[in-house]
Amino acid sequence: MFGRRRTQLSDPRAEYGERRLAALTAEAAGSGWRPTPRLPDVWAAVVETGLPWGGSTLVARHDGTAELFTSTGKHWAGGEVGDDDVRAAARGLLLVLQARLAELEPTQDVGPPGAGYVTLRALIPTGQRAATAPERPLTDGIHALSTLHFAAQEVVRQLMLEAERDAST
Repeated sequence: MFGRRRTQLSDPRAEYGERRLAALTAEAAGSGWRPTPRLPDVWAAVVETGLPWGGSTLVARHDGTAELFTSTGKHWAGGEVGDDDVRAAARGLLLVLQARLAELEPTQDVGPPGAGYVTLRALIPTGQRAATAPERPLTDGIHALSTLHFAAQEVVRQLMLEAERDAST
């Protein structure tokens, strides 16, 4: 009653869940995507990492934009005009996904991976294809889908570098 009013703090996990679900249920038609000879099927990638306290989600789109967001409320975005390195990394991830598409299974499951696991998803016009694997073998380069994981990590690296450049200017 007395003193300053407290502002209601929002739960970052709720925003994360909404943003994550929006990315997973987006449709190619609404994104402006058109099939090309190099990307006839894949219009976006969603790579999720399960963490002990929640998760992180990387989204890379056909237009070169990318974003990384976490259940703790962190968010990085890039790939706008001028973010050439982010755009190249995002496109590289999509090209690797396109080349490895047959190794991913069709799925309608949008559940997050458990702690220590990574789900690699290709968003295609008819839905999505995905594979979930333990993070350690992917990172160590000994899993069949390690190349997909490495391509996703390059997008993350470029997003972080872009954020550092923006912070220093």
